[in-house]
Amino acid sequence: MRLDWLEDILAVIDTGSIRAAAERRCISQPAFSRRLRAIEERLGVELFDRSRKPVAIHPVIAEREAEFRQAASRLREMGAELRRAAHERHGRIVIASQHAITATLAPGLLDALFAEIELTVRLRSANREDCLALMMTRQAAFALCYQSGAEFAADGGGFLARLALGRDRLVPVIAASALARLEAGWERGELPVVAFPESAFLGRVFIEEVGPRLPAGLTLRRRVETALTLAAHEMALAGLGVAWLPESVARPALAAGRLAGLGDRLPGTDLHIVALRLRLAQGGNEERVWKILEGLSGR
Repeated sequence: MRLDWLEDILAVIDTGSIRAAAERRCISQPAFSRRLRAIEERLGVELFDRSRKPVAIHPVIAEREAEFRQAASRLREMGAELRRAAHERHGRIVIASQHAITATLAPGLLDALFAEIELTVRLRSANREDCLALMMTRQAAFALCYQSGAEFAADGGGFLARLALGRDRLVPVIAASALARLEAGWERGELPVVAFPESAFLGRVFIEEVGPRLPAGLTLRRRVETALTLAAHEMALAGLGVAWLPESVARPALAAGRLAGLGDRLPGTDLHIVALRLRLAQGGNEERVWKILEGLSGR
């Protein structure tokens, strides 16, 4: 049985309808229905009771739902392992990196790696949740990401190995040209901000570690919301509001006088830069790269 067949069947089981399953599988409903018919023809068995609305899974299929899920999981794992092995043979490592780290710390790390080992690195830049997902599904050997102070202190290891690569800080900044407007708003008790969504990692850090320490009586007015740190940096430079950015991202513009730091008036919080990987047995280039990162973490 093919993986895409299993995932099509499981999509119908999970959503309870062909329409919702088609949306999950990113395909039109008519095309998805034709694909389900083709699966039935190839297997020689009817999977769905189309006389019912909504369509229902035949009992004989429903009874084997756990087997379908196990088979799909095994095929995904096999595919990930084959990709990892192929990358290993060709001296290629995939590293998932949080967007802000890709633009700041990653170039120096890669330079240090290349000084020690001959390999090709595919750097997949993504938000933190996607970086972790790539690592967990073994589509990436390592994840480079931020952890909040609370996360870093509470991390007990478990199935993840962690290396501390450095520290950063989430700091409030605004365009130097917008300071006068900031003062006017401050007198009214309003602060225009370029915010991260609450669902994003830095958005959660702001809510949990920065928000409770804001000056009393100050109201935040979200003028722009973006999950991309580098976009928030550009919005701040454009004078749209105060942005809380990793200091490593804001540093060049602060040094050039294009951004002004507001750390004397508004709170910030520490961020930890870490490398993560699964504690499964590793070998070859992955193990060599991890050893090099261990050396860098001790500096």
